[in-house]
Amino acid sequence: DEKHIEIMKQNFTNNNVSNVEINQRAVSNRKGKAKFVRVVGNTTGSHLEGAKDSYGDLEHFEVEVEDFRKIIDWADFLKIDVEGHEATLICHTVKDHWAGVDAVLEIGNLENAAKIFNHGQKHGINYFCQKIGWQLAKDVTDLPASHKEGSVYISLREKMPWPGN
Repeated sequence: DEKHIEIMKQNFTNNNVSNVEINQRAVSNRKGKAKFVRVVGNTTGSHLEGAKDSYGDLEHFEVEVEDFRKIIDWADFLKIDVEGHEATLICHTVKDHWAGVDAVLEIGNLENAAKIFNHGQKHGINYFCQKIGWQLAKDVTDLPASHKEGSVYISLREKMPWPGN
């Protein structure tokens, strides 16, 4: 969202940060263009069209989209909050994509939680959930179905290196 980019640039200026490359794109399961929905009264709830139900005043516009696999292959850690589009991204990966990267993920609904859990079971991708004290998810009900139930740590590790695991 162009409005968020401007806020980010101002934050960089305010904090004397200059070594940042901004890539103003949405992230999905393909490269190209897509419709973006800005939720005017709550821009942190903005999303790619079709990812979730919208509410309030909305603005629609076209954005550039980057393939998530390009990003995951480049990164070593990801914070993923894509407003209902999370199952699309995670189910677009295979185990090899996660070999050099871990991620923290927000899941927006039960349907996405089920898709993500089943995908992990099929591909050997592990989910450690805040909802259950950062333990390994053994059932779909262990995954959060909204941001209110916490985040998920995605990794190929069998257990996490923090206390209690």
